[in-house]
Amino acid sequence: MNWLELNSVESLKPLSDILTKVSLKAKSIRLSGIKSYYTSIRPRLYGLHKYADIYFIGLLVKRLSDDVVLYIFSSNGEPIERAIDMLRAGQVRISEVRELQPKEIDELVKAEKYALLDSYFKLALRNYLYRAGFKPTITGRRTLWSKANDNALYSLGADLDLDTLKGYVSVDMKIPSSTTLWDEVVSRGMSVQGLWDYIDVNVMVPYGSRYAYGRIRGFIPKRVSEALTLNGEQLNLFDYYAKKGVQLDLNEHPIVEVEIVSSEPRSPRPLYYPPSRVRLFLPGNRPDPHTRYDKINGMLSDLIRNFNLFGIGFKRATIRYKKRVDMIKGVKLKYGDRERYTSPLYSMQKLNGR
Repeated sequence: MNWLELNSVESLKPLSDILTKVSLKAKSIRLSGIKSYYTSIRPRLYGLHKYADIYFIGLLVKRLSDDVVLYIFSSNGEPIERAIDMLRAGQVRISEVRELQPKEIDELVKAEKYALLDSYFKLALRNYLYRAGFKPTITGRRTLWSKANDNALYSLGADLDLDTLKGYVSVDMKIPSSTTLWDEVVSRGMSVQGLWDYIDVNVMVPYGSRYAYGRIRGFIPKRVSEALTLNGEQLNLFDYYAKKGVQLDLNEHPIVEVEIVSSEPRSPRPLYYPPSRVRLFLPGNRPDPHTRYDKINGMLSDLIRNFNLFGIGFKRATIRYKKRVDMIKGVKLKYGDRERYTSPLYSMQKLNGR
């Protein structure tokens, strides 16, 4: 019988053990006029991660008719009050705030243990990443993490086993595309007519304070230094980006019409970009298997050394397998007969005996 090492770490004990070590306070907050908790409320509470290395913080959401009731549990009152302040600062309508009695807290913890631990686990991982010097990059609906002097973007998932309540952190990485449409125009001497093959191609573009996935819808045969008339108003992309501290090439052309396809809220109409701000997805940006394995393995080793939740550490996650393991593109594996829960993005195995 063999063991297969995965690109995940597993908690040494069930995370439910944390609840035996803390005394919880809780408040219920009734929010009015909320269409979607996950797009309008949850992002405002990400800042609670700052407390997650010291205090337990659990969130529970219930919908009542047109309102949302948010329950915030913590081993200290400070994060609860901070959450209320963040909601009010975001002009969220709070119709009621109520402190829960000990009996109510016990009943909700017993009934909603998984949801509370899951929300804490995700905040704790976010806290760890910030403390380790990582910064989030939002691409569409995904959050990737980057670090100074490292060209990789890391994707991390925090999941709980429904039966054992053990926690699993999975890691994957990618090298972001650095090739822009302007690079293609310059290197290949492409005309506007030659760019028509890029219509409907998926790209990544800046969108607010983040990057979003988009689709090229067309081109306008103008330089970025030439004025563009939109809804009766003049827009000069060169001047617009100069005000943001981005220096464009005066000769950049053509202007690219992009439809945003993976962000909320979506723009109701196409947006216009200089070609140097439109990133292409090319096969050359994929890391080689050895680089990918080394970076993922390094991240997992750091988690084992430094990620600790109320005395609960982590170890490499493994599964037992009986069937033949097939290598796919050097890093992706097929396997059978799982005997333990895992939450990997990919199964990992050392390459060439490494």
